[in-house]
Amino acid sequence: NQEHLKPQIVHALSNAELYCLALANIYSDPNYHNQNHCGILQALARKGVYLAEPNNTQLTETILIQNSPLKMSAHMAVIEGLMVLYAKEVVTGDRVVSAIRRFDPQAEVDVPADHEKGLLLWISHASHALIAKIQTEEGAGDKTRLPELPAAKDFQSLCDGVGLAAVVAFYCPGELNWMDIRVSKRPSVADALHNLSLVHAFCNRCLPYSIFHMQPEDVTYMRG
Repeated sequence: NQEHLKPQIVHALSNAELYCLALANIYSDPNYHNQNHCGILQALARKGVYLAEPNNTQLTETILIQNSPLKMSAHMAVIEGLMVLYAKEVVTGDRVVSAIRRFDPQAEVDVPADHEKGLLLWISHASHALIAKIQTEEGAGDKTRLPELPAAKDFQSLCDGVGLAAVVAFYCPGELNWMDIRVSKRPSVADALHNLSLVHAFCNRCLPYSIFHMQPEDVTYMRG
């Protein structure tokens, strides 16, 4: 809702300033400054990110420069496109395979087809690696204590927080103990909120700036 946006934000969206800053930051290239919306859309298209409004009408400069009122659906499409572009640039197939082989050199991993499959593959392998790590530390102890971490099948399956918390517990065991993760075959809303709150707290406490931009409740209810 435009009423909740500061006038400076409305202005920066309608003149493409924020989009220029985003692209310049992604590629560390000042040449992306001073682009208009058409230039932004062309840059996204060159990178394989094509945008359309919810009703499948093509985005145009005319639509995006409107600020009274601001066409929020159009700008949300551009913002989502920039997020997809960033994910594609960061989560390349080679990087995913390399990350997995750092903790599992013998893993037989096919290069994922896209960034979404790449993220899910990495999370699944990190979860399996966490279980293997626990087994090594536990030795011949009680195997019933091992968590049954589900594979990350799609992004919706991450909404219970188990996979995300497992990744943090694997890489940063001193910050998140795997025993604090609530694992259940049919996780409740309370379980999901607990796990996501662990991840949320980790992001706020340990990262230079938080990457958890939503509240745990928002992510929980995304699973439907």
